[in-house]
Amino acid sequence: MGYFSEALIFSYIGLGIFKQPQQDWSVTFICIELVLIVLSRLFSVLSVQYVFVMCGADHKLKFNDCIFISYAGMIRGAIALGLAIKAESAFSEYEFVVASVLALVILSTLLFGSFMPLVAKCLLNRPKQQVKQEKPN
Repeated sequence: MGYFSEALIFSYIGLGIFKQPQQDWSVTFICIELVLIVLSRLFSVLSVQYVFVMCGADHKLKFNDCIFISYAGMIRGAIALGLAIKAESAFSEYEFVVASVLALVILSTLLFGSFMPLVAKCLLNRPKQQVKQEKPN
């Protein structure tokens, strides 16, 4: 069901590319949005982890785990496009916002998704049992 939902959302994005008329979009606006996404995702994951620790959580995540969770969450942006399309009356520059959000979703998915295996390899440690099994005797 999850794969079906994901395929449906990305099909919606793909159709959205061709549905939108040629619009100017701002590289500055997209870069500011990208920086805000990264900072807000990091802040939210780290603050929730801090609250859990303050409340006496038994299992504490390592800092690298929190960074990886933040990174993985940055790939999801398709909902933003759906919300931007449905909020026609909220923006005076509706087409500019939709075109910029569409470009941001595609850019973030390609950028963050492409480097996911590398980030996982750098941030996450393999379980000790797996390392022991791979060593020749």
